Amino acid sequence: KQMLEAAAVLAKDIAFSTAREMTGLDDLRATKGMDELVARQLLTQTGPTYTFIHDLTRHVVLARMSPTRRQLLHRRAALALIRQRSQAVDIIAQQFDAGGDAENALHYYEAAAERAEKLYAWQVAEAYYERMLILLDQIDPTCSRRSCQRLRCQVLSTRAEIYFLQGRLPQRDADIAALQTVAQRARDKPMLAEALVTRLRYLNLDGVYHEAVALALEGIALAEEIGEPALLSRIWAQKGFAHYFLGQPRLALAALDAAAAAAAGLSDAETHSRIAQFRGYVYYHLGDYENALAQHNRAYTLHEKTGDRNRMSWRLTDMGIMCMLLGRFQEAEGYLQRSLALAREIASQPAESYALNNLGRLRTLQGDPISALDLHRDSLKLQRKTGSKRGEAGALIFTAQAYLAMGAVDKAAKTIRQALEICRRIDYRYGLTDALLTRAEILSRNDPTAALEVAREGLKLASQIEAGRQELRALLLLAVLAKACGRAEEAERYRREARRQADALSMEEWPLRLPYVSL
Repeated sequence: KQMLEAAAVLAKDIAFSTAREMTGLDDLRATKGMDELVARQLLTQTGPTYTFIHDLTRHVVLARMSPTRRQLLHRRAALALIRQRSQAVDIIAQQFDAGGDAENALHYYEAAAERAEKLYAWQVAEAYYERMLILLDQIDPTCSRRSCQRLRCQVLSTRAEIYFLQGRLPQRDADIAALQTVAQRARDKPMLAEALVTRLRYLNLDGVYHEAVALALEGIALAEEIGEPALLSRIWAQKGFAHYFLGQPRLALAALDAAAAAAAGLSDAETHSRIAQFRGYVYYHLGDYENALAQHNRAYTLHEKTGDRNRMSWRLTDMGIMCMLLGRFQEAEGYLQRSLALAREIASQPAESYALNNLGRLRTLQGDPISALDLHRDSLKLQRKTGSKRGEAGALIFTAQAYLAMGAVDKAAKTIRQALEICRRIDYRYGLTDALLTRAEILSRNDPTAALEVAREGLKLASQIEAGRQELRALLLLAVLAKACGRAEEAERYRREARRQADALSMEEWPLRLPYVSL
């Protein structure tokens, strides 16, 4: 009977040693008990483990035990597994949970969730985090214990990231709001700062850049007050990221220098990888693709050290973009295909959409806009699902360029109007420059005079935001358009300015690879 009860509590893959330790029987009596259960056809043995022949039998045994005895055996099962150095942290957590030991259950659910995350089993991790929150409500119903408050914040922040990776934005936003509520109720400045940096990150990802800058200033003051250099570095880095999106590269670099200074004494690879990543984006904005590639490569190496495969996927795409813009298409293809495979393996929808979009961009440059459209279509679905307005705008811009490359001018015009609306709404200035110049290219097919005006607007914005390569692109396009409109002197002026800009950027062949040169 004792071995039967132990087996019922263990449920499946019942190890003899675990069941024996739960009962306290000696080996001889425990073996006799298991042999009798097999003989009575209650259990069947497969290798070193036993299983109930009929699960109904197990339920009947559990029902006949008193709740107190059942909980006692669940706790004994958990302790036996720990003594045997079992790696089944999920089973240990469930046994402590069923045994009414919420404190120990919390510890092992956390370990189980972290392991599930490392395996990119998002829904499994999510289920464990949900159970942790339920147990925290039982242990600390008034949310007043400091240790429970901190653990709640940690769980909510991590689960918000899991929701984001799956494109489940309402659930993500609910967890961010709950995180803020817990931190405010705790009146704990480190917790408030952690909640702030979580909000700050998602403001940038959601395209709310001005609000991100304002929140970063608040966060910098708080992080300096509590003396947390790692936190201060993260906030400065996110401020730099927001300035990059707003077309303010000098402010972005200054913020990233401040982030690096705050992190100078830290060996944290994640902190330094974030700074390298954002610097790569700013160098891209400035047209310094070689430096951008070097920064993304450095960030990728640091991601490898921490085993962050999601961010590794993003950096592979970034390196692919830089190689593509440097005309190294074969290298770009390799990076982008690796990124896409990794993103799909770990089920990261934001990373997948990013890789798809830039593979489409590469296909257009390779002269295959039809294949590009399929890739952009798939990317656009994911960009919208994951709530990336910047990503959606990028997918629309590249879709319009693919339509233009295949001569579908009306479709290109309709698509670029959508991209322009998004870029203006979120104040994404680099994207707006790209969209304006793409619209000018589209208009040039039928109305070069209108195209000239739009290209001038694009040139003005490119100059304001110091986007050197976009400025060169605008000058070359304006030279072509002015000539088409019979304005030879103006065309020559633009051509000379383009030559000076190309010399300043140390460029020779790059402009010849632009799609609109065929105009």
